[in-house]
Amino acid sequence: AAAFYLGLVCLFPFAASAVGGGGGDPPTRAADLTLWYKFDETSGNSAADSSAGANTGTLQNIDDADWVAGKFGNAIELDGSNDRIDVPVAAHPLGPEVTVAFWAYGADSLPLNTTIFYSENGDRVLNIHLPWNDSWIFWDAGYTPPPPGDRISKLATASEFKGSWVHWAFTKNTTTGNMKIYHNGTLWHSDTGMTGALPTNPVTMFKIGSNKNDNQ
Repeated sequence: AAAFYLGLVCLFPFAASAVGGGGGDPPTRAADLTLWYKFDETSGNSAADSSAGANTGTLQNIDDADWVAGKFGNAIELDGSNDRIDVPVAAHPLGPEVTVAFWAYGADSLPLNTTIFYSENGDRVLNIHLPWNDSWIFWDAGYTPPPPGDRISKLATASEFKGSWVHWAFTKNTTTGNMKIYHNGTLWHSDTGMTGALPTNPVTMFKIGSNKNDNQ
Protein backbone atom coordinates (compact mmCIF):
# COMPACT_ATOMS: atom_id res chain seq x y z
CA ALA A 1 0.00 0.00 0.00
CA ALA A 2 1.17 3.50 -0.75
CA ALA A 3 2.42 5.83 1.97
CA PHE A 4 2.87 8.86 -0.24
CA TYR A 5 3.42 9.99 -3.82
CA LEU A 6 6.32 12.25 -4.69
CA GLY A 7 6.59 14.50 -7.72
CA LEU A 8 8.80 17.27 -9.11
CA VAL A 9 11.73 17.41 -6.66
CA CYS A 10 14.06 20.44 -6.71
CA LEU A 11 17.12 21.38 -4.64
CA PHE A 12 19.16 24.56 -4.75
CA PRO A 13 21.97 26.07 -2.68
CA PHE A 14 20.19 29.11 -1.24
CA ALA A 15 17.29 29.73 1.13
CA ALA A 16 14.70 30.97 -1.35
CA SER A 17 11.69 32.86 -0.08
CA ALA A 18 10.36 32.98 -3.66
CA VAL A 19 9.73 29.23 -3.50
CA GLY A 20 7.37 29.84 -0.63
CA GLY A 21 5.60 32.72 -2.31
CA GLY A 22 7.50 35.40 -0.39
CA GLY A 23 9.48 38.29 -1.80
CA GLY A 24 13.09 39.36 -1.86
CA ASP A 25 14.66 36.69 -4.03
CA PRO A 26 14.86 36.64 -7.82
CA PRO A 27 12.85 33.92 -9.58
CA THR A 28 14.51 30.55 -9.42
CA ARG A 29 16.16 29.56 -12.69
CA ALA A 30 16.94 26.09 -13.95
CA ALA A 31 20.64 26.99 -13.76
CA ASP A 32 20.28 27.51 -9.99
CA LEU A 33 19.22 23.94 -9.28
CA THR A 34 21.58 21.24 -8.09
CA LEU A 35 18.87 18.58 -8.57
CA TRP A 36 15.64 18.54 -10.58
CA TYR A 37 13.69 15.32 -10.84
CA LYS A 38 10.59 15.80 -13.00
CA PHE A 39 9.67 12.09 -12.94
CA ASP A 40 8.64 12.29 -16.60
CA GLU A 41 9.46 8.61 -17.04
CA THR A 42 6.69 6.03 -17.11
CA SER A 43 8.79 2.94 -16.38
CA GLY A 44 12.28 1.79 -15.50
CA ASN A 45 14.55 2.10 -12.50
CA SER A 46 16.08 5.55 -13.01
CA ALA A 47 14.97 9.15 -12.61
CA ALA A 48 16.56 11.68 -14.96
CA ASP A 49 17.98 14.89 -13.50
CA SER A 50 17.00 17.96 -15.55
CA SER A 51 19.49 20.21 -13.76
CA ALA A 52 22.89 20.94 -15.26
CA GLY A 53 24.42 18.28 -13.03
CA ALA A 54 22.63 15.40 -14.76
CA ASN A 55 22.67 13.35 -11.54
CA THR A 56 20.44 10.41 -12.43
CA GLY A 57 18.68 8.80 -9.48
CA THR A 58 18.56 5.03 -9.06
CA LEU A 59 15.19 3.63 -8.00
CA GLN A 60 15.27 0.80 -5.50
CA ASN A 61 12.35 -1.62 -4.93
CA ILE A 62 10.17 0.43 -7.29
CA ASP A 63 8.49 -1.28 -10.25
CA ASP A 64 6.67 0.05 -13.31
CA ALA A 65 3.32 0.12 -11.49
CA ASP A 66 4.79 2.71 -9.10
CA TRP A 67 5.00 5.33 -11.87
CA VAL A 68 1.72 7.20 -11.45
CA ALA A 69 0.08 10.47 -12.49
CA GLY A 70 1.32 13.44 -10.47
CA LYS A 71 0.41 17.06 -9.95
CA PHE A 72 2.43 17.94 -13.04
CA GLY A 73 3.38 15.03 -15.27
CA ASN A 74 4.21 11.84 -13.41
CA ALA A 75 5.12 10.93 -9.85
CA ILE A 76 6.58 8.03 -7.86
CA GLU A 77 4.55 5.93 -5.44
CA LEU A 78 6.53 5.10 -2.30
CA ASP A 79 5.26 2.31 -0.06
CA GLY A 80 6.55 3.48 3.31
CA SER A 81 8.60 0.33 3.66
CA ASN A 82 11.69 0.07 1.47
CA ASP A 83 11.05 2.08 -1.71
CA ARG A 84 13.67 4.76 -2.26
CA ILE A 85 15.74 6.75 -4.74
CA ASP A 86 19.52 6.70 -4.32
CA VAL A 87 20.81 10.12 -5.38
CA PRO A 88 24.41 10.81 -6.49
CA VAL A 89 26.12 12.80 -3.73
CA ALA A 90 27.28 15.35 -6.32
CA ALA A 91 23.68 16.62 -6.45
CA HIS A 92 23.70 17.65 -2.79
CA PRO A 93 23.82 21.45 -2.24
CA LEU A 94 26.96 22.67 -0.44
CA GLY A 95 27.55 25.87 1.46
CA PRO A 96 25.66 27.98 4.03
CA GLU A 97 22.14 27.81 2.54
CA VAL A 98 19.79 25.16 1.19
CA THR A 99 16.25 24.75 -0.12
CA VAL A 100 14.46 21.44 -0.66
CA ALA A 101 11.18 21.73 -2.59
CA PHE A 102 8.77 19.10 -3.89
CA TRP A 103 5.15 18.08 -4.45
CA ALA A 104 3.80 15.32 -2.20
CA TYR A 105 0.47 13.52 -1.87
CA GLY A 106 0.00 11.67 1.41
CA ALA A 107 -1.98 8.42 1.21
CA ASP A 108 -4.71 7.31 3.58
CA SER A 109 -2.22 5.16 5.49
CA LEU A 110 -0.56 8.26 7.00
CA PRO A 111 0.50 9.16 9.60
CA LEU A 112 3.39 6.71 9.57
CA ASN A 113 7.09 7.09 10.30
CA THR A 114 8.12 8.56 6.94
CA THR A 115 11.39 10.01 5.69
CA ILE A 116 11.25 12.10 2.51
CA PHE A 117 14.92 13.15 2.40
CA TYR A 118 18.02 11.95 4.18
CA SER A 119 21.69 12.83 3.79
CA GLU A 120 24.78 12.51 5.93
CA ASN A 121 28.54 12.94 6.01
CA GLY A 122 29.16 10.91 9.15
CA ASP A 123 26.60 13.02 10.99
CA ARG A 124 23.10 13.69 9.71
CA VAL A 125 22.93 16.68 7.34
CA LEU A 126 19.40 16.91 5.92
CA ASN A 127 16.34 15.01 7.13
CA ILE A 128 12.60 15.50 6.54
CA HIS A 129 9.88 13.49 8.26
CA LEU A 130 6.54 14.21 6.54
CA PRO A 131 5.06 13.24 8.94
CA TRP A 132 6.19 11.02 11.81
CA ASN A 133 3.61 8.62 13.22
CA ASP A 134 2.35 11.27 15.66
CA SER A 135 1.59 13.73 12.81
CA TRP A 136 4.55 15.97 13.63
CA ILE A 137 6.57 17.23 10.66
CA PHE A 138 10.33 17.52 11.26
CA TRP A 139 12.98 19.47 9.34
CA ASP A 140 16.62 18.80 10.29
CA ALA A 141 19.40 20.74 8.59
CA GLY A 142 22.95 20.99 9.89
CA TYR A 143 24.40 19.11 12.81
CA THR A 144 25.29 20.72 16.14
CA PRO A 145 25.78 18.20 18.97
CA PRO A 146 23.91 16.80 20.78
CA PRO A 147 21.46 15.11 18.36
CA PRO A 148 19.31 15.91 16.49
CA GLY A 149 21.21 19.14 15.73
CA ASP A 150 19.32 22.03 14.17
CA ARG A 151 15.65 20.98 13.99
CA ILE A 152 12.29 22.65 13.66
CA SER A 153 9.01 20.77 13.95
CA LYS A 154 5.28 21.34 14.09
CA LEU A 155 2.18 19.25 14.68
CA ALA A 156 0.19 19.04 11.42
CA THR A 157 -3.46 18.34 10.76
CA ALA A 158 -4.27 15.37 8.54
CA SER A 159 -5.54 17.64 5.77
CA GLU A 160 -2.17 19.39 5.65
CA PHE A 161 -0.22 16.26 4.67
CA LYS A 162 -2.63 13.80 3.04
CA GLY A 163 -5.53 13.58 0.63
CA SER A 164 -4.32 16.21 -1.84
CA TRP A 165 -1.22 17.39 -3.64
CA VAL A 166 0.78 19.83 -1.50
CA HIS A 167 3.84 21.87 -2.44
CA TRP A 168 6.41 21.84 0.35
CA ALA A 169 9.60 23.89 0.61
CA PHE A 170 12.14 23.55 3.42
CA THR A 171 14.87 26.19 3.77
CA LYS A 172 17.84 27.00 5.96
CA ASN A 173 20.27 29.94 6.07
CA THR A 174 23.14 29.36 8.49
CA THR A 175 24.19 33.04 8.34
CA THR A 176 20.84 34.37 9.56
CA GLY A 177 20.02 31.23 11.56
CA ASN A 178 16.59 31.00 9.93
CA MET A 179 14.93 27.67 9.18
CA LYS A 180 11.53 27.71 7.48
CA ILE A 181 8.85 25.38 6.12
CA TYR A 182 6.45 26.56 3.41
CA HIS A 183 3.12 24.85 2.66
CA ASN A 184 1.56 25.67 -0.71
CA GLY A 185 3.49 28.92 -0.93
CA THR A 186 2.67 30.14 2.59
CA LEU A 187 5.09 30.21 5.49
CA TRP A 188 3.87 27.35 7.70
CA HIS A 189 6.56 27.21 10.41
CA SER A 190 9.92 28.82 11.20
CA ASP A 191 12.50 29.34 13.92
CA THR A 192 15.72 31.27 14.46
CA GLY A 193 19.09 30.62 16.05
CA MET A 194 19.77 27.64 13.78
CA THR A 195 23.41 28.20 12.83
CA GLY A 196 24.69 24.61 12.69
CA ALA A 197 26.98 24.24 9.69
CA LEU A 198 25.91 22.68 6.42
CA PRO A 199 28.51 20.68 4.49
CA THR A 200 31.11 22.35 2.29
CA ASN A 201 32.47 19.02 1.10
CA PRO A 202 30.44 16.29 -0.65
CA VAL A 203 28.20 14.18 1.57
CA THR A 204 28.64 10.43 1.79
CA MET A 205 24.95 9.42 1.56
CA PHE A 206 21.90 10.97 -0.10
CA LYS A 207 18.49 9.28 -0.30
CA ILE A 208 14.94 10.24 -1.23
CA GLY A 209 12.09 8.25 0.33
CA SER A 210 14.07 6.49 3.06
CA ASN A 211 16.36 6.99 6.01
CA LYS A 212 19.94 5.79 6.35
CA ASN A 213 18.75 2.23 6.96
CA ASP A 214 16.81 2.13 3.66
CA ASN A 215 13.39 2.27 5.25
CA GLN A 216 10.97 5.02 6.19
